[in-house]
Amino acid sequence: MSSDEDDVILLWWWARQKKISKKRRYWVHPINLSNICSSTSVVANELHSDPDKFKTFYRMSKCNFDNLVHIVGPKIFKKDTNFRIAVPVEERILLTLRILATGCNFRALAQHFMRGETTVGKIIADTTEAIWECLQPKYLPVPSLELWKNIAARYDLLWQLPHCLGSIDGKHIPTHKKIQ
Repeated sequence: MSSDEDDVILLWWWARQKKISKKRRYWVHPINLSNICSSTSVVANELHSDPDKFKTFYRMSKCNFDNLVHIVGPKIFKKDTNFRIAVPVEERILLTLRILATGCNFRALAQHFMRGETTVGKIIADTTEAIWECLQPKYLPVPSLELWKNIAARYDLLWQLPHCLGSIDGKHIPTHKKIQ
């Protein structure tokens, strides 16, 4: 190969690499800048004033929400930095409750709360992990050996199935009396 061919190949490779690695255009998208100064989205602020609408939207009462913030808040609290203002604990929990209640996609949720999709994904992952760590020992403890034995004995008493702890799904089989 001549040096001209090498130069052409090198220029082609450099142009291709430049196309592949596009730079991000924004640190924070201009649409999301309006939410940086406020603590939570406008809709969330409106819902806080009406307990019935809050419960309808987030599938949780305001009182239970406040308890959840009190329990989980210290684990998900983030400090403000010189670069950005941290997402408040209340908004982190509201984001998570909304996705758990509706199952909507991250893009719709990000637009509703005026946050980035990646930010929403990280918030939901962190918050659900913190909720599990805080609430699992109290509400879903691992049963002891004695409790397992009690469950098996009760299941045997009710359904005459020994060495069974429960059923996952039932199949209903209609039975007919034999005609004689």
